Formats: sequence, C-alpha cells, structure tokens
Amino acid sequence: MSVLDLIRLESVTVSYAGVLALENVTWRLRPGTCWSVAGRNGAGKSTFLKLLRGDVWPDAVGGGRRIYGFEGVEQSVPAGLKERIALVSPEQQELYWRREWSVRVRDVIESGFDQTDYVPRSRPLERRQRVVQLADELRLSHLLKRDVQMISQGELRRVLVARALVSKPVVLLLDEATQGLDVESRLRLLEFLESVTELGTTSVVYTTHRGEERVSTWTRTLRLENGRVMDGKEGVLRRSKNVQHEASGFGILGPGPTSSEVRGNVSLICLRDVNVYLGRCRVLRDLNWTLGLGEHWAVLGPNGSGKSTLLKTIVGDLHAVHGSRVQRFEGEAVSTLWEIRSRVGYLAADFQSAYETDQSVRSVVASGFFASVGLVDTPTEEQWGMVDELLRRLGLGAVSGRAFDTLSYGTRRRVLLGRALVHRPRLVVLDEPFDGLDSESRREWGLLLGELVRAGVQLVMVTHHLEDVPSCFTHALWMSEGAIVETRRLGTAVTNPVRRSKG
Repeated sequence: MSVLDLIRLESVTVSYAGVLALENVTWRLRPGTCWSVAGRNGAGKSTFLKLLRGDVWPDAVGGGRRIYGFEGVEQSVPAGLKERIALVSPEQQELYWRREWSVRVRDVIESGFDQTDYVPRSRPLERRQRVVQLADELRLSHLLKRDVQMISQGELRRVLVARALVSKPVVLLLDEATQGLDVESRLRLLEFLESVTELGTTSVVYTTHRGEERVSTWTRTLRLENGRVMDGKEGVLRRSKNVQHEASGFGILGPGPTSSEVRGNVSLICLRDVNVYLGRCRVLRDLNWTLGLGEHWAVLGPNGSGKSTLLKTIVGDLHAVHGSRVQRFEGEAVSTLWEIRSRVGYLAADFQSAYETDQSVRSVVASGFFASVGLVDTPTEEQWGMVDELLRRLGLGAVSGRAFDTLSYGTRRRVLLGRALVHRPRLVVLDEPFDGLDSESRREWGLLLGELVRAGVQLVMVTHHLEDVPSCFTHALWMSEGAIVETRRLGTAVTNPVRRSKG
C-alpha cells in the first residue's frame, strides 16, 4: 500500500440478507482529499460511508479487501481507528430520537472526542473549551444546556456535525449533512467545512442529492449506480446562488396579493391564540392561522422556529395549553385522535426511527389504515389491494417484500409517504418530505402531490427549499420564534383573509 492511502477498497462487495448493496468497488482515499459522492436513492451511498468507517464489512466470501493505512501502517480491521473517523448520517440522528434518557447538547458534542454515548464526569478543560468554541462557530451556543430531545431536527443535525468535528478527525464522513438545515445554517456549514478542509489535515467524503450544496473547492466526484462505481473523477463543482433565497423571506415568490378574497367561511383547520409548550419551553406563541377550503400551504422558517410543532399540533400529536382554540374539520364531529387520523395523512422525519424491526414495506404502508406503528389489525383483501396499487404508483413494487430497515433513507421516505396516503385522507401534512430524495424522485413527488390536489386532497408542507414547493401550492407562511410573521398567497388562488398571529 502507498503511504498516501488512508483507506483503500479493492473489488469490495457488500450484501444485506443476500441483496447486493455494493458490488466490486475499487477506490482510495488519500490525506487531505475531499470527495463528493453522487447517485440516486438506493445507489449505495450510505453503505459506502459505513464501509469506510468500518460499520459494515465486505462479504466474507468474494467480498474483496478493505485496507486502512493511517500513518503508513497497514491493517484490514478498523480497530483503534474509529475515534479518528467521524460519521454524520440520518440513521445516527434517528438513534438520538429513539433514546429515552435526557442528555444535554453540550454532552452530545463532547461525546465526539471518544465516539461514545457518554462523557466522563471529569473532563479536561481544553475539551470543554473546544466544545464552546465549536458551538459558537456553528451557532449552537444558545442550545448547549438544552435537552437534545427538545430541539428541532435541523438543530440536532448541526449538533451531530459539531460532535463529529470536535475531535478534529482525520476522516470526516458526511451523509446528507445539510438535510433539515435552514438556508443560513446550510451556508454557514458549507463555508465552515471549506475552511476546515483548506488546512489539509482532514479528508472528507460527502454525499448529497443537491448539487448546489457541494463545497465548491472539492473537485473529486464519485458516482454510484446500483451499488457500482460508474464514475470517479476530478472536476470543478460550483455552488448555486439559489440556495440563499430562503434567508431573505419571500422575495422569489413574487409580489403578494393586493386584496383579500374570501372563499366562504369553511375551514379544515382553525387555530386561535394557540400556545404549545415542550417541557418548560414555549414553542408556539399566540399563533393564529386558518387552512381554508381548497388551500395548500408551504410552511417556511429557520431551524427551531416551531414549524414541526405546528404540524404536530394540527394532527393532534401535541396539545395546546388551556385558553388556546384548535378546530379541525369545521362542521364535522371530530373530537378524538382516531377521528383526526382517519382524515389526515401525516409524514414526519421521526417516523423512520419508529420502525426498528424487520417489518416489510407492504406492512408499513398498510399500517396507515390504523394510524399505528406496525399492524394492530389484519387488513382486508380490499385494503391489501390498495396497498399494492399505491406501491406500484410510488415505484416501490420491487421492494414491497423487503424489510423496511434494510432500505436507503430516501426509499424509506417514499414508503412512509405511501403510509400517509393509503387510507385516502382529506388532508396530508408533510414535514420535509423531499429530504433524502434525489432530483428525479423530488420531481416525481411534485407530480404526485399535484395529482392529490386534483383529487381534492389538501396539503400542508414544511420545507427549507423554496425550489421544492410544487406549483399546486396556493399559500406560504413564514415562522420565526414560534410565531407566524408573514403569510403570502402564491399564484392566483382564491384565499381566506390573511390573519397574522399576535406574536
């Protein structure tokens, strides 16, 4: 092995339960180099990163060789090296969602020094100072004392990036690291990564489905397709300026309405003076908003502004405090959580962490009939037929019998969309539905949402990417610090009067 190779793969094949994830991959990582890894959902990108870190192994028979060459010493096992190879991934974030114990953000970051779940009681001063310094650079200082379970998914992703960087690793593996981040946080993270890699002491392998979110100075690109290396070359990558649009509000959405047009008085959701707490923290503040008949809303705003909490309040997963008024499906007798869920389809990022067992894709989608995690009853023959038709429509027929937890992150997201739609709801609520999806899948989802609208389904969607908002959406709102600070009509749809929150 050359002393310049940190990690080298020689004809490596990786399989899960007999299904090929990577096949005959040959590649090398040298000190100070940075690679972007591209490919569609299910191409093997996440498995590739896990292979590099040592979390998965080449097949025992005919699986090729993985060789580590840190400091010029050749070894085939990752023993003693994992502390020097840091990984940030959606699956890692899911682990923190599943944990039931309370842990502070400060401790999560500091645990990155030893790549453990806990930090020792006695910690060197320089470690604590490094945590404070990194938190300041990534704008996490205000979260250091917070319980990691009480922060937003975008904030948690930044915390995990800080955890990975705190020990100044030799190799940094980033799997969709910008996923769930608002525009300002994405730009800050990319600029920070660029400054880190300019020192030449850290090698980076970075996966993303969004070309504009690659670091412009990283010129090496690896493309995977169906687990095989299709291309590995150098070339200039430039970041699109479009990534900055959200930071300035609704500027690219065009001028707002000059008048308010009322389409009757019927509303699906009506929130009045709504306050919601997580623990002792007030997350929604005196919020007022109406989802009128025929309206479809995009919800925007920075990490921690209350967007996901708003969705959970709409679907009944969170309850507003006394004095708040939440009305759903005006004129209908809807009072129990089951009655709400029979009318609402809901997709949230933390759903993926709830399906830990080897449930099949078909069963996960069918659980949408019962608004449950797993099947609590046996679907009828008609319901199974609806499941199979929906899987076909979503391009998931080939994986219907696969275990849900063996699929890629983006493919699991498509499965959970099927779960949200299978019972033909009147309202579909989507929290970052395009995260983890490749560009072709995002386009297909936009077309599918348009079909839902034409079928009479109403939509509410949280996103950090204005370019992802399909043309069928009629309205957008902007949140900040738990309040709605701006609303805007999109296109020429007839709307209810704009109602601003008291916050």
